[in-house]
Amino acid sequence: MSRNYDCDLAIEYIGNIPTRKSNSNIAEYAEKTIVPAGKFRGLKYRHDRAPFLKEILEALSPDSPFRHIRFMAPAQIGKTITAELAVMYYITQVPSEIMYVSSNETAAVKWLERRIVPRAAAAGVEFKAEVENNISRRTGNTSYSKLFPGGNIDIASALSPAQLASETKRVVLADETDRWRTELGDEGSVWHQIIARTQAWGSQSKLFAFSTPTTEENSLIYFLFQEGDQRYYYVACPKCGHMQTLDFMAGRGHGLTWKKKGGVILRSSLEYVCEKCQKGIKESSKNTMLNSGEWRPSAIAIHDYICSFNINGLYSHMLDWYEMAASFEEAQKGPMLKQAHENLKMGRPFRDTGTRPKATKIIENRGTYKSGEVQDGVLYLTAGIDVQEGSDTNENNKPRLEMEILGIGAGYRTSSVLYEVFYGDVSDPYSGAWEKLNKFALDTELTFYRNDGFGFPVALTFIDSGSGRMSDIVYRFCNRWQNCFPIKGRSEIKKTKKEAGDEVLQGNMQRYRASKLDEDVILYLINTNYYKNHIYHNLKISRQDGTEQRPGFCDFPRDYEEKYFNMLTAEERRTDGSFHNPTGRRNEALDCRVYSLCAGDVFLDSEVLNYRSWAKSQGARPDDLLKITSKTVLENMTRQTMKKKL
Repeated sequence: MSRNYDCDLAIEYIGNIPTRKSNSNIAEYAEKTIVPAGKFRGLKYRHDRAPFLKEILEALSPDSPFRHIRFMAPAQIGKTITAELAVMYYITQVPSEIMYVSSNETAAVKWLERRIVPRAAAAGVEFKAEVENNISRRTGNTSYSKLFPGGNIDIASALSPAQLASETKRVVLADETDRWRTELGDEGSVWHQIIARTQAWGSQSKLFAFSTPTTEENSLIYFLFQEGDQRYYYVACPKCGHMQTLDFMAGRGHGLTWKKKGGVILRSSLEYVCEKCQKGIKESSKNTMLNSGEWRPSAIAIHDYICSFNINGLYSHMLDWYEMAASFEEAQKGPMLKQAHENLKMGRPFRDTGTRPKATKIIENRGTYKSGEVQDGVLYLTAGIDVQEGSDTNENNKPRLEMEILGIGAGYRTSSVLYEVFYGDVSDPYSGAWEKLNKFALDTELTFYRNDGFGFPVALTFIDSGSGRMSDIVYRFCNRWQNCFPIKGRSEIKKTKKEAGDEVLQGNMQRYRASKLDEDVILYLINTNYYKNHIYHNLKISRQDGTEQRPGFCDFPRDYEEKYFNMLTAEERRTDGSFHNPTGRRNEALDCRVYSLCAGDVFLDSEVLNYRSWAKSQGARPDDLLKITSKTVLENMTRQTMKKKL
């Protein structure tokens, strides 16, 4: 009985194994289909319209050794039709378990219902329910999941860990990856969640990522493209046969060029100048060039099962060269238009070169005081400390702690008091650089003096807690000091529903947020973009010939060297207000300034609460409490720190 039962199971298993039908790969299958939408709607699919898609389809086929296929491309190039052909092949020819992942649930449902369901119906495929429950709800044929003979197709949102953590899939399509939220908190990376879905299939799996890129620093598809062999499509000049990639001339001596009259592009003047023979090629030869083309890898992939492709709109069978030229001209009007052109027309990530204050100008703006001295107008001090794990073997990047003591006055005027570096091991909060920092604090009592002898203690210290093991080390050190807290930087901090609006920032953003990790540790999250924008704006304020500088003015000791100012201005500010450091310049001084400025805000806000609490205890009315603001606190500090007249 047991033997017969086992045989029955084996027969059932073999019968359910997907079988290969007549078409051996997706490229061959494609030419037997009808284009469902767009410019060529209702026509038979032909590779000669977009020959550059054929090799991508072949890579997606079961016989191909490639498991991960990445396609970075502009709009209107054929990304969607490529994905649809692959899905239909794995539904009708080699039935498989498929998952389609989009940036959100609505887009995923729309794709399945409007693109795949009609195609499947036209191909004679009926999506069925796996079971029916007792209230006649079909669980196998829903907006999120379809069953077909030999396989199934599910959709998932990149925002949903639950949907991504579904059963194993042989084929996964990752659509418009640069619109995803790439991290899912404790669930980790969306991309790695998806990879995990295909692992059981090993060499038979297919993971197709396709997207228009965004910015160089934030583009997931650009990162994935770089992991592959980075293929570009070369076409032959119809006049000399030289193989080359297509691009704009733009000062290169070859490429697409045109003339204008009265600011308008003359269509008749458009031509492509060959890289070798320098002869002009008219767009009427474009299709001939495309069909002479071939993909050529330009790099070695990190794994031999990864291939990656990039192409631009000059190759598109849906865009003409006039549209491309017009987009190029429009892009010269500003960075936002340039990004749109680079992303949507050229299929390339945009690198915003950004702006930053000139270090030489800030150096010329230095004061006449020395490090360690507190200037007139300072009301209180804060400290910001950056932790660098570095390397014991690299003399230029030793393990260290870098600290700035910052004097803060009214009107957001600041005066750097001291910048100190403590070299040594940072893996133990009771030795090495940490102990040097602690000894410095004991020796100075973290108090610094004005020229009349008035002492200013550091009111609040913020230390970057980084990630991993360093976080715990910073938490433990902060417990050694009073008024010392760990921080973590975030590019932005959005207000939660329970939080009151930030009195300084407009909209739903916060400058900082305090989180209680346990009874001993309070962690501050810092909106780094806000503070870096604040710093860069104020660094441009020039010194005035009066006793009081303009609000926001930043003062620095005369003995600060150029290295400090280069670090302070290391990052580039993009047009959207975000920051990046494309050259990898040392930026510790900028980070320390961010931490100490935020510490200044936290201290001032806490003092406002203290003043209100005291006033309430004295019987003040609610309306009177609201009149106590940061201005009230600063005015009182000004009286308390005022120099005595001789």
